[in-house]
Amino acid sequence: MFGLRPRESARPGAEPAGGNANRIVSVRFVPRAHHIGFPDIVHGGALAMVLDEAMVWAASWSGKRFCLCGEMSIRFRAAAEIEKPLTCSARVDASRARLITTSAEALEDSGRLIASASGKYVPLSAEQNRAFIQNFIDEPSTAAAADALRHGIIDLGSKTRPPHFPLSWYSGLR
Repeated sequence: MFGLRPRESARPGAEPAGGNANRIVSVRFVPRAHHIGFPDIVHGGALAMVLDEAMVWAASWSGKRFCLCGEMSIRFRAAAEIEKPLTCSARVDASRARLITTSAEALEDSGRLIASASGKYVPLSAEQNRAFIQNFIDEPSTAAAADALRHGIIDLGSKTRPPHFPLSWYSGLR
């Protein structure tokens, strides 16, 4: 199944503060032929979209509110190949009331780094967040996330998170 899953993990080389692990959002992405930019090579924009989506979910869970991307930078280290699975993981590096900074990476199963990214995300206002939640796509693959959001898990600041966040609303990623 293709989707974003928050998981608890320590940042490499850092001890979790106060015994709490840092939140990392990860997604398994298997590029298909329609993601081609050059023969057998994934278009950088498709990979950037997946990294952005992972970072926005990390920022949104951290800030307890959905966020918009204000700035994103990506560095491509190697060509991503069609049909070669990637794990894209994102984390929050710093969080303030009006700005959340994140970083992400795309790795092959071998551990080879394909791309790294950083982003700055701006949390929606409480009113915008409520409107977004009301318009959240209601389909089986997004049911867990929609249910959690409608019950105020993000807005109320609960530590509870749904186990799975699909990207199925991006039909090109299926």
